[in-house]
Amino acid sequence: MRIITKRTGAAAIIIATASMTAGCGGHGPNSYLMPKDAVVAKLEGAEREFLFADRDERTVRAIRRSGDTLKVQINYANSSVSSQTCEARVEAIDEEWSRVTPVCPEGENATDNLQSELNEMQIDEFVIAVLYNKPIDASMVFKRTSAVAIDNIGDITKEIHEEVQASENQTARAAAGWDSGDASGSDWGN
Repeated sequence: MRIITKRTGAAAIIIATASMTAGCGGHGPNSYLMPKDAVVAKLEGAEREFLFADRDERTVRAIRRSGDTLKVQINYANSSVSSQTCEARVEAIDEEWSRVTPVCPEGENATDNLQSELNEMQIDEFVIAVLYNKPIDASMVFKRTSAVAIDNIGDITKEIHEEVQASENQTARAAAGWDSGDASGSDWGN
């Protein structure tokens, strides 16, 4: 009888993970068993609609192509978020495999960066839907959105805390008469 120790257990996990990755071609996330030109051809002009959380209608469409990069637009019908345009960059891994990397512009703050990550995730799901000829899996978008939001909550909380601190400091300075906003009334140097 063989006793499984932490070391052999860890080795088993590593071997299982490696074999699962090898079963998927070993090419990592966003990789597809399809030549690059076929991926670009399928994505070009593609469009998918889905309902997020049973109320927010969204449309994802590839609107323009420049070489192996497609501009992808996400339209939010029932949301305060405006339409967003990102890129889906397609690259050949080898003759049979391709990778599609969504890239959305980062913003100036944590909330904008969260939206950028959410858009990239939605483009991931759009690519899967188009390449496998199926609708976007709205439940998967919801699950992934939750995970991205939880992952970013620390940065957003920190940013809000810093804004509140800055506001409190400004209010305290104004109350003490140090920040009237008008330098002409200053008696500095008089």
